[in-house]
Amino acid sequence: MSGDDVFEVGRKAIYWMIASFIIGMAMIAFVILIVGYQGRLTAVPVEMKAEFVALRFVNNPDCFAYKDPVSQRVLPATVDLAKFTQEQLDSCYDSGEKGSTVFNFKLTLSERKKSLQTQSYYQVDQGFTGFAVMVWDGTTFTRDVLEVYVQESLRLSARERS
Repeated sequence: MSGDDVFEVGRKAIYWMIASFIIGMAMIAFVILIVGYQGRLTAVPVEMKAEFVALRFVNNPDCFAYKDPVSQRVLPATVDLAKFTQEQLDSCYDSGEKGSTVFNFKLTLSERKKSLQTQSYYQVDQGFTGFAVMVWDGTTFTRDVLEVYVQESLRLSARERS
């Protein structure tokens, strides 16, 4: 046994400690990279979320959609003009105290120039979507466009939105 052989075991132990630390850090970095990529890959744009929420206005009989009294069938993409009131909007979509929910809306029937807005809508449009709808005025259906102006809650930070 020579004098250098005594330090051989110590060198290997130090080498493997450093190597395992570097390999561990590389594995953690790889996992973080994959998780971040997955988050970006499956992210849903805010505009799409707002449009999905806005679909309730024209497809839900508890909002503005027309429900045939005889067949009890709800007609999609319709607006019952008798239901197009502020009270109905407030019961259909609760924007929370001081707009604390995610979205606030302003709804406008473009041909009829009739508008409604949620209670915490602050005239700061951050998005827009429109739906071609049939409007039931009590006797006939007429074509119109329901313009939906979207405002994200002004209280949400960028981190809370994603």
